[in-house]
Amino acid sequence: MIQGRKILGDNIRAQRKKKKLTIVQLAHKLKPDGDAYSHLSRIERGEIACTIDTIWAIAVALEVQPSTLLE
Repeated sequence: MIQGRKILGDNIRAQRKKKKLTIVQLAHKLKPDGDAYSHLSRIERGEIACTIDTIWAIAVALEVQPSTLLE
């Protein structure tokens, strides 16, 4: 596993929990008419990379700055 992916995933999970959202709730915020759960779950576990657009969308859904997810 690439360390950067793990850090990003851990930060997303921490912010999600801080906002008291389940992964399903966050996935729904990202894609209300589809299923983003599996993709988001894999990002949180650091299994897959994601684009800057995806990081931005997650940050918007969590109401944080994108840099917060990359620290």
